[in-house]
Amino acid sequence: MKLIKAMNNLYCSLFIIALCIGLSNALVKEKNSVHFMNSLGGNNVLKIHCISDEDDLGEHLLKPGEIYEFSFYDSIMGTLINCDLWQGIEFRFHANFRAYEGGGLIGHYGKQNFWFSRDDGIYFTHGKDEPKLEYKWVYSVLDMAPAHRLTKGMNNLYLSLFIIALGVGLSNALAIKMKNSVHFINSLAGNNVLKIHCRSDEDDLGEHLLKPGEVYDFSFYDSIFGTRINCDLAQGIEFRFHAKFMAYKSGGLILHYGKKNFWFCRDDGIYFTHGKQTPKLEYKWVYKVIDMAPSPY
Repeated sequence: MKLIKAMNNLYCSLFIIALCIGLSNALVKEKNSVHFMNSLGGNNVLKIHCISDEDDLGEHLLKPGEIYEFSFYDSIMGTLINCDLWQGIEFRFHANFRAYEGGGLIGHYGKQNFWFSRDDGIYFTHGKDEPKLEYKWVYSVLDMAPAHRLTKGMNNLYLSLFIIALGVGLSNALAIKMKNSVHFINSLAGNNVLKIHCRSDEDDLGEHLLKPGEVYDFSFYDSIFGTRINCDLAQGIEFRFHAKFMAYKSGGLILHYGKKNFWFCRDDGIYFTHGKQTPKLEYKWVYKVIDMAPSPY
């Protein structure tokens, strides 16, 4: 009996160790995310209603320049997120589309879907390419009920309950250690290219060129010694319009998790928001004279 009890204790200990290792490895994985940005003209409010396989994410109203976003892990059963968007007088202009599809045998980590709502339609990008028009607004009668209803099939009740419980447990564990992130969006007019060069306390992140509508972002954890990220931005002919500022500051005694800094680069300056308020002008472009070598003649 003592031998059996000892073996049971051993198996229990190994199970706990394996579970801890599994959770530790899982904590390294980045969540996928979907981002909606109201780029409509005037004071046009954008209404968003998204439904996943498991959840109704509710309705959200965005003023011009505001952002609505959410993050998640792919399900091994597949992850589908369908969304309804409305804008215009009495929200009569409508678009219904699939904002995210993933999961199954091949799970994604850190996948980002950006949806820009503009006057002529809905534009999409993963953040590395210029947004492209994907859907046009459709004038609709005042039927605000979502055009879709997703249902989740259940082949095996006990298996489904187990997967849901495991997913909730992992989600709660991972939510504790979400990375902070900095996002730059080129909202300049015309074909104006934006140059970005950021440096942290530890790393030089290199130069990046963004075409209009493109997004450059990076994520990280706060350092207990403090985290500072300074960035140089340049645009215009020969990149003579310049702005230099601290794009992120945190860490030390108070560590942040999931903090997001959005920087919109527009013709009149650099606008900032954490994603929950309308972006506000923080910095103006400064014209920079290029030093010329003295002429020998």
